[in-house]
Amino acid sequence: MMLGWYVIYGIVRLGARLAQILPINRAYDIAGFVFGWSFQLWSTKRRHTQENVARILDQHPDHPAVQQLAHDAWRNFGKYMVEFLRMPAMQPADLAQLVTVQGVPILERALAHPQGVIFVQAHFGNMDLPSTVLSRYNRAAVVAADSLKPPAMMRWAKRTRARWNLDLVPNKGCLPILQKTLEAGGLVGLAVDVGVHQKGKGIGVKFFGEDSTFPAGPALLAQRTNAVIVPTCAIRQPNGRFTVVVDEPVVFQFTGDLAHDLQVVTQKMVHRLEAFIRAHPEQWYIFRPVWRSGRSSSL
Repeated sequence: MMLGWYVIYGIVRLGARLAQILPINRAYDIAGFVFGWSFQLWSTKRRHTQENVARILDQHPDHPAVQQLAHDAWRNFGKYMVEFLRMPAMQPADLAQLVTVQGVPILERALAHPQGVIFVQAHFGNMDLPSTVLSRYNRAAVVAADSLKPPAMMRWAKRTRARWNLDLVPNKGCLPILQKTLEAGGLVGLAVDVGVHQKGKGIGVKFFGEDSTFPAGPALLAQRTNAVIVPTCAIRQPNGRFTVVVDEPVVFQFTGDLAHDLQVVTQKMVHRLEAFIRAHPEQWYIFRPVWRSGRSSSL
C-alpha cells in the first residue's frame, strides 16, 4: 500500500510542476475536467456532496439545483487544488494582487490580543489564503491538518507552508502544541467542519438546523488560554481574485458549567461559518457526512 502512496506523491509533484508552468486558466480547465468527471464517477462521494448541499438549500438531494451546486463544488475544489500546487512558486507580491481583506480592523485588533488567536474556517474557497494573509503582518501561525501519506508528501506540504511562516502539524495529538503556541501569544489555524466521522468525539451543535458534531479543540483552547476564536474564509470571486473575510471574535465566557460553556462557544463559531457557506454553497467542499442523520431533512 505504501508503494501506492508514493505513486500518488509522484503524481502530485508532477501536477505541481505542471500547475506552475501552465497558464492558470488552462490549469483550471484541466482540473475542472478531472474533478467534474470524478464527481460523476465516484458515486458515494457524489451522494454525500448532494446530501450536504441539499441541507443548505432545504431541497431533495436529487433536485437539479442541488446537483448543479454539488457539481460546482467539485470543480471549485479542483481550482483550489491548482492553487495549492502553485503555492511553492508564489511570492508575496502575487498574494497582494490576488487578495482583498474584508475586516482589516477586526484582524488587527485580534492580532493585538495578548493571549493569541485561533483562526477557524470551513473547507471552503481557498483554505490557504486566510493564513497566508498573516505574512503581511510578519506573524507566524501553527496550522493543524490531517496527516498526508506518504511521509514525503507531508514533508513537502510543510516546506511549502513554511515559506509563508506557517508551521503545519498533524491533527492527531496536536492539542498540546497548539496550547503552547497560544500561551505564548501565537496564532493557530484550524479547519473545523470535519463531519460526524469523529466516533463520539466533539461537541454537539445545530448546523443549518440539524444535529451535527464539531471538534471541541477551538473551545477548549480558548478556555485554557484565553485566546479568541476568529472565524474566517477566503471567497473566490468571478474575476479570479479572493476576498478574505475576517469575522468578529468569539470569546469564551465561563459561567461555572464547563460543558455548557464549551457548547455555547462552539455553536457561536458554527453559526458564523454557516453564514459563509450559505452565501456560497458552491464553494463548500466537504465530501463526507456532516450531519448525524447523514441525510437532508428534505428526504
